[in-house]
Amino acid sequence: MKNKLLESYLISFTAFLIGFIEIFFKHEMFSPVEGFNSGFLMVGLGILIFILTIISHIKYNSNKKQMDIECSKEYDERDELIDGKVANLTMKILIILIFIIMFMTNFINIQTNNALFIIILASSFTNILAKKFYNNYY
Repeated sequence: MKNKLLESYLISFTAFLIGFIEIFFKHEMFSPVEGFNSGFLMVGLGILIFILTIISHIKYNSNKKQMDIECSKEYDERDELIDGKVANLTMKILIILIFIIMFMTNFINIQTNNALFIIILASSFTNILAKKFYNNYY
């Protein structure tokens, strides 16, 4: 859990940094619309992730005994099976999404950064949702 909190803090700091760079240098990295400064959006996203990370950190510290009990369980075959199914589902959805984006680029002009950002978001959401699904039903 501590590693995930550290990763969340790093992601929020990175979003802050990218947002401030875009605001101060007027370098619109992720902006698909002319005149829209997406730096404010990135700073807001960084603030949101930072707040959620702080809430998770507080929850983690308050439920530390319960988490220690859960983490002390052995990593059994069920966990390996769930991880394999999650990875398989994520790969299938990722491949379908890549084919859809490849097809759409014939008709719509899509920037590479935007396409990669969509793929990253979709695969991370799919991974999170699939883990929750398989942990609840298997």
